[in-house]
Amino acid sequence: MTSILRWAAWLIVAAAAVIFAVNNRGFVTLSIDPFPYTLSAPLYLIALMMFAAGIIIGGSAQIARRLRARSALAAAQARIKALENELTGLRLERQPLLSSAVPEL
Repeated sequence: MTSILRWAAWLIVAAAAVIFAVNNRGFVTLSIDPFPYTLSAPLYLIALMMFAAGIIIGGSAQIARRLRARSALAAAQARIKALENELTGLRLERQPLLSSAVPEL
């Protein structure tokens, strides 16, 4: 069921992109004022390039965030393991002390 909905959503997005491309075929010129470079391309192509750039930039930020979280998780797991080992050692040290402190009947 979810795969059908996913395909339907992608079909709607693709149809919207095709309709946008057909209705915006006119050429526009992009220029950044202090630089001499210009780009002439159809409006739909420039819009799709900006959309793709946004996806790439957002995806890169998400990957960086995920890598930082994974690194923090690994450090926390190592710290937990070290503390568990320390606790086990302290329990083993304490056990002979407790058994000698209890009087035998």
